[in-house]
Amino acid sequence: MNTVPQYELLDVGKEISIPRENLVIFKKICLTIMPGEAIAVVGASGSGKSTLLSLLGALDRPSSGEVRFGGRNLSVMNTEE
Repeated sequence: MNTVPQYELLDVGKEISIPRENLVIFKKICLTIMPGEAIAVVGASGSGKSTLLSLLGALDRPSSGEVRFGGRNLSVMNTEE
């Protein structure tokens, strides 16, 4: 059995800059998804679901914390990886 999580979010936060302020999308999310595990991402409109999925798919980077895939930090992986 594989004990390395497929995904790990360690104190992940995401903010975006809008005129005159920073908008906090979410902060300090911790989540572990094991291989073969099914999860659902649900919430109200504007709660950060799409932003979370963009981080998991390496389409965006977190403002703080780490997103790991297979034990490796996505922020340091190159395009081919």
